Amino acid sequence: MATRLMLVDDEAQEMALRARVLTSLGCEILVASDPATAVEIAATRLLDFAVVDYDMPGMNGCILADRLKSVQPGLKIAIYSGAVTIPDGDIEGVDLFVSKTEGVFELLRRISKLLGPGRAD
Repeated sequence: MATRLMLVDDEAQEMALRARVLTSLGCEILVASDPATAVEIAATRLLDFAVVDYDMPGMNGCILADRLKSVQPGLKIAIYSGAVTIPDGDIEGVDLFVSKTEGVFELLRRISKLLGPGRAD
């Protein structure tokens, strides 16, 4: 069974490219261009992992991570962002941080490592 990832980013073109790459690598991808849609998806679909941007209109990625975990407590969440700094208090509820400068393949490698053998690869 493919790993089901949700990507949340207000930059639609960048997210679409990331979704194509991850789909080609065998992941099932759901996308949300805003935090409210992401919470709606998490309320109706079981997810293995969520990858969220930090800087989004209306809600930062760490607040969204807390909301997603309130809907799916076991959900693993990565912040995948170009943000240079994120306050320590904000990032406590996040399982992983990957800078966008590291690229999508590094993101997938680190997700696979966090999920365990045979997952997200």
